[in-house]
Amino acid sequence: MEVFVRGFFHVNLGDDLFLYILARRYPNHNFHVIVNEEYPKVFESEKNIIVHPYKKIRRGLDRLLTQFEKDLYVEIERKCQLNIVIGGSIFQERKDDLVARKRLMKMPQLNPTYILGANFGPYETESYRVLVQEYLAKAEDVCFRDEWSKEKFPELSNIRFAPDIVLGIKKITERDVKKKKRIFVSVIDCLRKEEVIKTDASTYESFLIRCIEFYSRQGYEIVLSSFCKMEGDEEAISKIVAKLTPVYSEKVVILNYSGNNWEEMLESIMESEKVVASRFHSMILGMVFNIPVVPIAYNRKFIQFLNNFDLSQYCVTVSELDKLAPEEINYMLFDESDEAVRSANEHFKKLDKIL
Repeated sequence: MEVFVRGFFHVNLGDDLFLYILARRYPNHNFHVIVNEEYPKVFESEKNIIVHPYKKIRRGLDRLLTQFEKDLYVEIERKCQLNIVIGGSIFQERKDDLVARKRLMKMPQLNPTYILGANFGPYETESYRVLVQEYLAKAEDVCFRDEWSKEKFPELSNIRFAPDIVLGIKKITERDVKKKKRIFVSVIDCLRKEEVIKTDASTYESFLIRCIEFYSRQGYEIVLSSFCKMEGDEEAISKIVAKLTPVYSEKVVILNYSGNNWEEMLESIMESEKVVASRFHSMILGMVFNIPVVPIAYNRKFIQFLNNFDLSQYCVTVSELDKLAPEEINYMLFDESDEAVRSANEHFKKLDKIL
């Protein structure tokens, strides 16, 4: 079967893992995705992921063609028999956010549609929630990754809940690794997040510098990792490294997700002793591989997700980091990974019957 997939495919490790898991779960079907032409290498290792390069000229043309339903997204969707919308925060609205509404209007609905792995929010207006509800109501199946999102649509009977899809990543990553004296730190650019987080950007940066210095003195290798260049992770890492003295910067290893090195990224996490998780899926991966992790919550999705396991007390908000010394970090060790993996696979319960 030819399947059209919508998500956030801009070389973001967390979102790309959704598609890798999907493609390997259903190897006899083709999954069509539209990816900006700037990312030619992404998904090239998977034979059943068909990448349609989205050229700049076509993107400009589609601003006109969208109103006639002749844009590239509609063109590819019409060649397929099934739609899958898969991703994390794909239904979110910021203040005065017209883009969110336009994005929602372009979501696929010409074929039977399955919506997996998403959360709802954050959102600003009831009118946006109603628009999302109208779209969800048309889907064959909706499986959110947190209970809070599900509860926002009590009127709909086609909505289920299962924990994040990436909790099931072990199925495609089974391998033996040797632990190293390493701290894995996923880094974000606070200045590209919500307004309330922007004001704490220097607090966040100072905290990571304190962690680097503290663990370096204890003989740890420090891996600073970017999960998404487009969202400023690499720039944020460069700023941090520039503020380190040579005695500390020489112990830092930079590992950036490039679109085709996802297995190297996961292996680095698996080899680590601890994870400082600014990226949501660095937290998930730490949980999956039973590594102590401290989640730095830059928005509510961390807390909403961890509430499902009664673990939200381990979250540290960005504004709280100025009071936190590295030696006082209360790391979370997830001991329910086997059950969580089984639960995460529930996302595919309805889809399994078709694919």
